[in-house]
Amino acid sequence: MKSLEQKVAFEYQKPLYLRCIKAQIIVNKTDGANREKQVLGHQYILEVEYFSQCVLNGEIPREMMEDTIKNMKVIEACFKSIEKETFIDV
Repeated sequence: MKSLEQKVAFEYQKPLYLRCIKAQIIVNKTDGANREKQVLGHQYILEVEYFSQCVLNGEIPREMMEDTIKNMKVIEACFKSIEKETFIDV
């Protein structure tokens, strides 16, 4: 299995409770293919709206299951990191 390290940084304007927050998303990959993007919006509302449209239109949400699996791996690594008191590779 090929390993690919990704580091993602989120910089939000403060205070966090404001809607339409500008977020800077930076993805640095070990292969040098770096990306940077600015988005404006409330991430949870946008995600729910997208999912709702998929359900209403009978479409399969793009990458939603893959993202969910990746998120669970990160959460599991966080618990292992706390338990072992060390960094865990994801």
